[in-house]
Amino acid sequence: MYKIQLSTSAHKVFKKFQREERRKFDQVINILEIDPFNPKLKTHKLKGNKGERYSCSLNYKERILFMILLKNEILITDIGNNDDVY
Repeated sequence: MYKIQLSTSAHKVFKKFQREERRKFDQVINILEIDPFNPKLKTHKLKGNKGERYSCSLNYKERILFMILLKNEILITDIGNNDDVY
């Protein structure tokens, strides 16, 4: 089981979510805590200057970028649509 942390910028985005967005985010986080590579999340490793990060789907348009840290911790670094986070 992974412990999930949000960066300051990811937390600011989360605070702006409406009820339905928060519900979907909670669903994704529940899966991410258990298995960050669950096929439902469509997790993939990024390339280039974000090569230490992974991306998973929040919904059709939005992504969650995260890093896997030591001691089974995940740091969510960015939340947003494709253009904003990539």
